[in-house]
Amino acid sequence: MNPYYPVLFSPLKLGKRIAKNRIFMSAMGDNMGDPDGSISEQHIAYYAERAKGGVGVILTGCMGIDDPQGKATPSQPRITDPKHQKNLERLAREVHRYGALLIPQILHAGEIAKCTEGVKPVSVSPVKDHEDEYEVLTVEKIKEIQKKFVQSALIAKLTHCDGVEIHAAHMYLISQFLLPRYNQRTDDYGGSLENRARFGLEVLRAVRAAVGPDFVVGVRLGIHYVGFPDGLTEEDSVQLCKWYEEAGADFIDVSASLALPGNLIETMSRPEGNRVALTDSVRGSVKVPMGVLGKIRTPGFCEDLLANDRCDFVVIGRQLICDPYWANKAKAGKADEILPCLSCSEGCSKELNIHNSVRCVLNPEAGYEFYKKLEPMPAVKKKVAVVGGGLSGMQAAITAASRGHSVVLLEAAERLGGQMHLAKVSPHKDVIGKAEKWFEEELGRRGVEVRLGVKADKAAIDAIAPDAVILATGAVPLVLPIPGIEKGVQAWDLLAGKVEAPKGRKVVIVGGGIVGCEIAECLMADNDVTILEMMPGIAGNLFPFTKMDMVAAFQKFGVKPIVEAKVKEIQDDAVVFEKGGETMRAEADCIIIALGQTSFGREFVEELEDAGYEVTAVGDLARPSDFLNATTTGFFAGLNL
Repeated sequence: MNPYYPVLFSPLKLGKRIAKNRIFMSAMGDNMGDPDGSISEQHIAYYAERAKGGVGVILTGCMGIDDPQGKATPSQPRITDPKHQKNLERLAREVHRYGALLIPQILHAGEIAKCTEGVKPVSVSPVKDHEDEYEVLTVEKIKEIQKKFVQSALIAKLTHCDGVEIHAAHMYLISQFLLPRYNQRTDDYGGSLENRARFGLEVLRAVRAAVGPDFVVGVRLGIHYVGFPDGLTEEDSVQLCKWYEEAGADFIDVSASLALPGNLIETMSRPEGNRVALTDSVRGSVKVPMGVLGKIRTPGFCEDLLANDRCDFVVIGRQLICDPYWANKAKAGKADEILPCLSCSEGCSKELNIHNSVRCVLNPEAGYEFYKKLEPMPAVKKKVAVVGGGLSGMQAAITAASRGHSVVLLEAAERLGGQMHLAKVSPHKDVIGKAEKWFEEELGRRGVEVRLGVKADKAAIDAIAPDAVILATGAVPLVLPIPGIEKGVQAWDLLAGKVEAPKGRKVVIVGGGIVGCEIAECLMADNDVTILEMMPGIAGNLFPFTKMDMVAAFQKFGVKPIVEAKVKEIQDDAVVFEKGGETMRAEADCIIIALGQTSFGREFVEELEDAGYEVTAVGDLARPSDFLNATTTGFFAGLNL
C-alpha cells in the first residue's frame, strides 16, 4: 500500500485487465499524426514518456475510424487500415514496457468533422439553411459507420492494445445522435431517448461482440449539462449509464455532452474538478468503474475523490502534458515537485487550434520528446553563465544543468521570477506563483548556483570566466511619444505594488492587450474602468475560452472597452483619443499605461560578443512575447550548448 495516496495507487480491474493504479491519462488531441494517418515517432515518444512517468492507463488522443469523413482534426491519427498496425503496435510495446495499459480512444466526428476538400461531413439530420454542405445519414450509412468502429477496434486488438474507448461525448457523432438539438430524425434513431441512444449502443454491442470478453471496451459518455435547454437531463444520464453497462462497457468516464466554453477546456478561473459534479449525479447507477475528469490537478484532491467514493479512477489531461512524471512524484511523496499546469491552454489547445502539435508553456519538452531523444549528451561539459532569473533564464539554467553543465545564474533583483511575479497578481492567477516557486526550487534540485542582487556587467562575467553566456535580461515597459504620457502610472508598477491600487475612482487604461486587460480585472470590482485599445479587439491572441471568461467578467463589473481608439494626448484628468475620425475624451481620476514591452539588454549582447564570448539571447530579450516563447528559447539555449 502506498503510504501517501493509498487509494490512488491501488489496482483497478477493467474487465479482464488490471490497471496498476487509478490514474488515466485523458484522451486529448495532439496533432502529431503522420500524413497517412499512422501513429508517428513523436506520438510513441510522447505517450511513452507519460507511461514511464507512472500513469496506469494511457487513453490516446482520439483516433479516427473513418477518413476523411469522420476525422476531428487535420492531423488526427486513425485506425482505418491494416497499414496503421505497425506503429500502433510499437506504441503498445512502449507503453507496456512501463507497466501501463494502452486504450486508444476511437471516434467519428460527424457534423463537426474536418473533411478534406470535396468531401461532405455527415449529419444526423438535415441542417437548416446548410443542407448542401452535409451528407444526411441514411440507415445504410449508419450501419456502414458502425462496421468501421468494429474494424478499428479489431485492429487495436491485433496490435496488442488493451482495449478501446468509444467517444460518446463533446458533440461528436454519437453525442449528436443523443442530443435533440442535432437529432430531428423520425425513424428508429430519433425521437425518444431510447431511439437517440440506439446508434451508440449498437456501436458498443457490435464492438463487444467482435473483440470478445478479454478486450477492454470503455466509453467516454457525455451526460447532462445543468441549465442548458438542449442538454440531457439527470434522469436521461442515469439511464444512459445503465444502458451502456448492459451493452458491455467495462468502464465509463463521465464528461459533458456539449462543448461549451469552460465546460470542456477549463480556464484558470474554474475550480479543480470542474466536472466532478457530473459524475456525482450518476454515481451508483452502474457497477462498472466510473471516472472523473475536468481540471484534475493535485494528488491530494484525487485521493479525496477516491476515498470518498465519488469515482473509481481519475482522468488527468493537461496536467500530464505539463508534467509527465506527475504519478511517479506523487507515489514517492514528492507532490511538491510536480510542475503545476496553469490551465492557460496557450501551449496545448491554442496550438491545436492553429493546427500545430501540442505544446506547453511551462514544459518545453512537451511535443518534442522524440527529437530530444536524438540529442546526444554533450561530450564536453561547459561552465555557463545565465544572466536573468525570469522564466526564460531559469529554464535555460535548468536545461543546461540537466545536460551536465556547471551553471551560475545572476539576477539583479533580490528574488527570482521576473515577470512571473507580476503575472500572478491578477485574479485566478495564483497558480503562476506556484509555478514560479517550482522553477526556483528546480534550480536547487539541478545544482544551479544562484546569485541574487547581482547586476551583471562584463566584469561580473569575466569573474565567472564561462565558456558560454545565456542572456535573459527580459524587457521593460514600452513608452510611446504620446504627449503627457508621464502623467500616467505604468502597469508594471501597479502590479509590482510600487503604486497603490486606486479605489472608487474613474480609471482609464491606455492599452487593451493582455496586461491592460489583467489590470482591468484587478481593478474592476472597486472602480469605474475604461480600456482604450488601438486594435479592433482587446486581449490580442489570448486563448478564446479565457477571453470569454474575461469578457463576461467585464460585462458583470461594467468595464468599458473602447477599441480602434488612437490615443492623442494624456491630460491631468482625461485621455484624449480619436475614434472613427472623431476626437473624444475619456475622463479619468487615474490613468494607467499598458502599451506593451520592449527588449532590454541588447547593448550587453554586443559588448560580450565583442569580448569574444559565446552569447545566446533568450526570452523577451530575443523577442518580447509570452511564457511559451520564454521557456522554448530558454530550453533550446540550454540544449544547444
